[in-house]
Order: sequence, then C-alpha cells, then structure tokens
Amino acid sequence: MSVISKVSAPFKLAIVGSGPAGFYTAHRLLKEWPNTQIDMFDSLPTPHGLVRFGVAPDHPEVKNVMSTFDRVAEDDRFRFFGNVTIGKNISVKELSNNFDAILLSYGASEDRKMNIPGEDTYGVASARNFVGWYNGHPDYTDFKLPLDDTDTAVVVGQGNVALDIARILLTPIDTLRKTDITEYALETLSKSRVKHVHVVGRRGPVQVSFTSKEVREQMSIPGVQFNADMDFISKEITESQSIISKNRPLKRLMSLLEKGSPTKEADKSWTAKFLRSPVEVLKRANENRVNGIKYEINRLEGPLDARKAIGTGEFETQECGVILTSIGYKSAPIEGIPFDSRQGRVPNYLGKVLDGKDELPGMYTAGWLKRGPTGVIVSTMTDAYETADTIVDDLKNGKPMLAPKGDDLTKLFQERQIRPVSYLDWKKIEAAEFAMGEKLDQQLDNLKLYKYSSIDRSLLSKYVLRHYWDLSVKFFPLNMAPNLITLTGLLFMIFNIGLVFIYTPTMEAVDAGPSWLYYSFALGLWLYSTFDNVDGRQARRTGTSSPLGELFDHGCDALNCSFAAIIQTSALGVGHTKQGVIIYAIATAGFYLSTIEEFHTGTLYLGYVNVPTEGVCLLCIMYIFSGIYGPHIWQTPLNTMFDNLPSFLENMALNDIYIGFVAFMFIFTHIPVCFYAMYKACREKKKPFIRSMLWDNWPIVLYISAYYLWVTSPYSFILSHGHFALFLLAVGIVFGRICSKIILAHLTKSESPFPTGLLIPLVIGAIITNLPIYTSIEPIFTPESEYHFLVFYFFLALVLYLRWAVLVIDSICTYLGIRCLRIPEQHTKEH
Repeated sequence: MSVISKVSAPFKLAIVGSGPAGFYTAHRLLKEWPNTQIDMFDSLPTPHGLVRFGVAPDHPEVKNVMSTFDRVAEDDRFRFFGNVTIGKNISVKELSNNFDAILLSYGASEDRKMNIPGEDTYGVASARNFVGWYNGHPDYTDFKLPLDDTDTAVVVGQGNVALDIARILLTPIDTLRKTDITEYALETLSKSRVKHVHVVGRRGPVQVSFTSKEVREQMSIPGVQFNADMDFISKEITESQSIISKNRPLKRLMSLLEKGSPTKEADKSWTAKFLRSPVEVLKRANENRVNGIKYEINRLEGPLDARKAIGTGEFETQECGVILTSIGYKSAPIEGIPFDSRQGRVPNYLGKVLDGKDELPGMYTAGWLKRGPTGVIVSTMTDAYETADTIVDDLKNGKPMLAPKGDDLTKLFQERQIRPVSYLDWKKIEAAEFAMGEKLDQQLDNLKLYKYSSIDRSLLSKYVLRHYWDLSVKFFPLNMAPNLITLTGLLFMIFNIGLVFIYTPTMEAVDAGPSWLYYSFALGLWLYSTFDNVDGRQARRTGTSSPLGELFDHGCDALNCSFAAIIQTSALGVGHTKQGVIIYAIATAGFYLSTIEEFHTGTLYLGYVNVPTEGVCLLCIMYIFSGIYGPHIWQTPLNTMFDNLPSFLENMALNDIYIGFVAFMFIFTHIPVCFYAMYKACREKKKPFIRSMLWDNWPIVLYISAYYLWVTSPYSFILSHGHFALFLLAVGIVFGRICSKIILAHLTKSESPFPTGLLIPLVIGAIITNLPIYTSIEPIFTPESEYHFLVFYFFLALVLYLRWAVLVIDSICTYLGIRCLRIPEQHTKEH
C-alpha cells in the first residue's frame, strides 16, 4: 500500500470504462487534485459509452455532453486506451501494478431476462441489441429483426428506452433520415411493416418509469394515435392524488397520459398496456418465429407509494411478430473485484469499493456499476462527482492506495499483440466519419434535386417516331412501373441472346440459323427501342419520374451494348473475324463517350443522326435482310454485284462497307462532337480539360486495349473455338458496371469514379495471351483452360454487378421513398 501527497509523484488513476461516469469522475478529479495522471480503458475503440450508443438518434441535444468529455481528453494529464478489455486483455491485478488507484465505471453490459418459455425465439430481442444496432454499435451491426414480416410489435417495459424504441419504430422514415441513425438501420426501417407498437408494463400508469419529455414526444409523432384504457388511467390518477399532488414531475406525466394524443383515427398507433406480465412467447406452427405473447393479468396491491403487481391467474394472448424487452440492464462481475449478484453492482460506500465491511485500498466505482442501472446522465454526473470527492478526501486524509510496481503496460500490449486506440486516433476516425457523412448527405441532396436534361436533334424522332412512342405508351397499364417497362424491353434482347447460343453459337455465316431467327433479332431490337423510349413517357404519365429511372434506363443501355454487338455480329456472320471484334469496340467506345459527355455537360445529346434512332432502324433493316438472304449476303464481294468499281473496292464485301461506314462516323463525327462538348463544359466550370480527359477516359482506353489484345492474340482461342459470344457477355457486364458508376456520379454530382476492380481479370487475360509473343514463355492458356477462365469471369462479373446494382437501387429507393418496379396506388391515375 502507498500514501499519495500533492507534492509527491502524480496520483495515477486507471479508469475502466469510458462512459459518462468515467469522464465525469476524471473531469472532477483533474480539477480538485491537479497532480493527477489518468489512463482510461475501454473494450471498444470508441469512447463515450451509452452517450454514443444508447441515446436515441433523434435526441442529439443529449449528446452535447461529449464536448465536456473532449475537453477532459485534451488535457495533457489524460490518456485514452480504446480496444483494451480489462479482465481479458489485461487483468485487474496487472492493472494494479501500474496505478495508485482503479476506478471501475464500465456500466451494465448485460440484459435482464424475462425468463419465460420461448424467449430465445427469432423475433425476440433486447433493447440493448436494438438500440445498439440503430446507433452503430460494432457488436450489433449484423443484428436482424423481422420488421418486414409483421404489423405489430410489443415492447416489454415502460421506461424511457422502451419509448425510444417505440418512437423509432413508428417515426416516419423521412424524419429519421434527418438524424444520425445508421444507414443500414434506416434501410431496414424503411421496409418495416410495423404499424402498431404495444408498450407493456406489469403495474399501472402511476408506476411507469418514463418521463414527461419522452411521453410528449411519443404523443407528437405525426400520423400516430395513442391507445389505452383511458377509464383505468383516470381511475388510477384519481385514487393516487395524495402522492401525485406532492410530485410535480409525476403530476405533469399523468396529465400527458390522461390528455392522450391529438392524432385520432390514424393508420399507426402506440398502445400503453398496464397490469400485464409476460409468461410465454408464442411461436408459429412448425417455425421458430414469434407469433404472439401470453400475459398474466395483474392487480395492484399495497400502499400507494409502493404498489406491487400480483398475478390474478387470468391470462390473455396477443398476436405480434416482434418482441423487444426493455426491463433493465445488469452489470457483469470482473475477476478480483467484489460483486453483489443480487443487486447487480459492486458493493461500495460513496464510491469506495467494499469487501464485506472493509474498504479496498485504491479501489473505487461510479455510475451504474456503483448504484445499479437507473437514472439519466445528470444523475450519473452527480454520482461520479461523489466518487471523485471520495477519492480526493482519501488523498487528503492520507488513506492507503495501491502499491504499483511500475510494470510497463506498453510491453504487455506488444507481447499480447494488443493495439490500443488513442483519443487522437478516435478523433481522426470521427472526423473521417463526419466528412463521409457530409459528403453522402450532399450526394443524396443532389440526387433529390436532380432534373433530367436531353436534346434530340433527330428529324426521324421529331416527325415520325415521337408520334409512334406517344401512341405506344397508351397501351401500357398505368400500374406498370417505368423501370419494369425498361427491364421488359431488355428481356427481349436477352431472349435473342439465348437464341444465338442455341442456333448460331459461333456467330459465323456458315453456322447460320433459320430465317425466323433474324426476324426475331429485328423485332426484339425494335421492341427494346420502343420500350426504352416509352418508359420516360410512362414516368411522366404516372408522375413517378425519378433519378432512379435514368440510372436504370442507362444502366440497361450499357448492358445492351454487348447484347446488341452479339446479335449484330451474328446477323453479319463475322463471329470468327476481327470485324466482329471491331463492332463491339466501336459500340462500347461510343456509348462510353456519350456517358462521359453527359457527366460533364449534364445533358444527354443526340445528334441529327444517332444510334438510338437512325442506328436502330438501320440495324432492324439489316436483320431483316439477313432473314431474307441469310448472313452470307453481307460477305458477298462487291465486284460480283457491281461493275467498274474503283480498285480499292473490288476486294471488299458489303460487311466491309458497313463496318467502314460505322468506323468513319464514329471517328470523324462522334468523337469530335463529344470532346468539343466536354471542352466547353470544362471551360465553363473552369476545370482543366486535358487532366479531366485523361482521368475520365483512361478506363475505356484500358478496357478496349485489354479487350482487343486478348481476343486478337494468336494465343487466344476465343475466336477460333467459338467462344466470342461468351467473352462479350463477360466483358459486357464489366462495361455495364463502369458506365453505371459514371451515371450514378452524374446523378449525385460526385467526382468521376474509379471504374471497377472487374477490369483486373480482363487485363490478366490480355497479359497471359500476349506474353508468349514478347517473351520466351510457353503459352499458358489451352482452349479448355481459357474457356473455364471465361466462364469464371462471366459469373464473377454477373454476381458482383447484380449485388452492386441491388445495393444502389435499394439505397436510392430508401432515400427517395420510392419503389423500383412498382407504382404506388396513388400514382395509377394519368397525370
């Protein structure tokens, strides 16, 4: 044991737990005993305990106390060690070898149980888990609750936390978006079907533990009515006037309950149920899921200021799909420290730890571990100050403390591979979180404000097709979502891709399919184009236009580049030649440049002659000709059809002329127009043009280069073994991912994104097939291994793209409060 004085070495205190109790004790002690050095430990990398993870996200004012904690942490006499669990990483005995005293303030880390049958059923969870989940506690990020499978939830307990839970479940999702609730919780709550929440207690209204502030907030939730046995509430208030009249907070609370909610006849409700004790969780038949809860009905006995709930032997059941228990927390013992299991706290007197009746030198406690899990932050502050004053009194009176041996904790950390997180580290993490949050908020705000802009110069669109599209949209039912129209159009193309693999897998003229196959190509493309132009009209017709529509539409268009190239290559019968390779390269490069142009200018520009209009008509005619004459017609030499041709045309076929024309239009019209538009946009925004173009276009340069080098390598078997269609599907999905990310950046006004890691297998394939050309390395791919690599690449790209697409679509739908493939009933009338 040792005795500390103000003039000796600093008083070294270890605080276990970084919640309000620990920080308030440190705050008081640093002021009252300046010659103090404090080290605070927490099992989490983040400080502040329940202030961070226990306060409802719509109560930001409660978290203002963290500014006081920050001032404590900025003191040179204070150090924080996060990610260190005392009792596991470091024992109390090892801690005592380094400090003059130890303050235990690690709170109540366990839940009280109902101890009834069925408590472990899926759908039953504690308040700690649910609150930790929506506040981002790292232990509860994977927490699951079937909120989308029921309209009724039961909260067992009638304290402030119970009302927090009920409020979060019933608050409109747009209101929750304005809080700091976690994104994954917001996403889940947006899909919740819960409309009715029952807050259940075993005693009566006078004995509830929640406060007026929480009840007032609960009564004010928009579109939520309050249900209760109002006659019973009035009766209890009348009978308890002798105690209510002497307690102003209780009087205000009873007045709020008796007044009820101003909202009547609402779709949502919260109900206060009294005199009910849960006795069993009811399960669904043959399924471990909550189906209801069984209560025993109670009666109240005893004096008015100490009423007890006594079971009557009568029971009732209630259907529900979710049960959340908010019946209190309890502290966990730590090895080497006395613990009262019955009261769930460390025995103490004014914060000094007791072993029986004896004081333990240098051992102190504060917060819930000291008094039990009750009270709010103000009561915790008072409690912590009391403990700090006890420590100061002991120091002034020369009471014995611990006898530290000066062991080096840093050495222990290194030996046990513990990496503590300092307060400075934590503030960097917090700053990064705030920055990411602000950036995300700005992007989402931009998404909500986004307005679609396009210019179509095509005369064919203006004078002919526009009328056809206006007429076509009227054939679609008003309850058919625009995105569903887009997806249906894409399915026509996918159907034709399936036909290619069945009837002409090599896409060569010698492997031509039946004539109706090419008519199907023409019809499928025409329907795709029609649906693609009708979807926007349907959105305006039903009043459901949204940024998601553009992302979905252009994302499908990006995927269709590979589908259209496969069908076009098949119709020309050039699947084994470089002509087929060039067709896809031009299609993707052209679409990419248009996408980047829209990203910079904010407007989709379609010229007097463009692919979505004149190009589609030309392709449909070409497919019909392939159906009439067969794909070999395009390989007919011109000199067999025409006389007196110039020498440079004599050895050319129709497909050479077609591909040459497409290449000419791409190089001499599309590229200059796109880059000039981007140049003007960069000049207006005062952005460096060259740097922007290099950054924005290197992905497509890398993509096209790797694609071309792989497929045309003499050590690749893609063309020679008829795998070109599979190859185009794989790289087409990658292209769809690249362009969709650019479109998303355009919608949210974000910086040009990094393309995608899915480019890596494409680059690897190009390197493998070209290494033997430039080195002495033997060819790596065989026909079989390259085919298996392509199959793997296709499924990898497909799975990762679909996962990304679903996450993005779901996030946008959650934020905007819309559905992707459904139209709300109120929009099923023509606007």
